[in-house]
Amino acid sequence: MVSAPEAGARISRELRSADHLKLAPGVTLTPFVPENPSGTAIVVCPGGSYHWLDEPTEGLAVAKWLADNGISAFVLRYAPGTSYHKKMYDALESAI
Repeated sequence: MVSAPEAGARISRELRSADHLKLAPGVTLTPFVPENPSGTAIVVCPGGSYHWLDEPTEGLAVAKWLADNGISAFVLRYAPGTSYHKKMYDALESAI
């Protein structure tokens, strides 16, 4: 079993060079991993509405602040649309 600090170190090395990870069509996860990860991570789900995401302020800015404070953050980008909640829940499930 890998302890949280060891897992965080492994994840940070793998993801620092990634711009984003494609999880499904229209769904990506953008990593913000600090140099010295604390072992804590969060998936940031930007708000907005069912037709757009406020990714710059409610996604990327939040994730940068978290990473600057030692917390690994992953911004979830999903394709909002006509199926509303199902798409969002499916995207979050694939991110986790």
